[in-house]
Amino acid sequence: MKLVARLQAVRLEKERVALSLLALSFFVVFYSLAAISSPVAWRLAFLALAFCYGVGFMALACQWFWARWYASGLAWSGTVVGLASLVMVGWHPVLAVYGGLHALVLIMLAGPNMA
Repeated sequence: MKLVARLQAVRLEKERVALSLLALSFFVVFYSLAAISSPVAWRLAFLALAFCYGVGFMALACQWFWARWYASGLAWSGTVVGLASLVMVGWHPVLAVYGGLHALVLIMLAGPNMA
């Protein structure tokens, strides 16, 4: 049975969105704290990342029509970066958590019932 067919049978849209919001909020807090504690040269980059994840969090929480597409784009980007980093650098738990949390968002927002 394909993953989309399994997710179609599961439903639980609100719970799946809640798990996605949890992961997105982690990245908002993480990048905000990184911006506060980073050197001045990196501050704007981390603030921009925190803003991007914050927009995804707010849009998904407010159930805006484009929120699923935006959050899925963030999730695809993070999953690919995490996977590519694991391939190039080798196994590291931080990279696995980074890619895994993005993959969690991606899987939770998949399926036609989420649209």
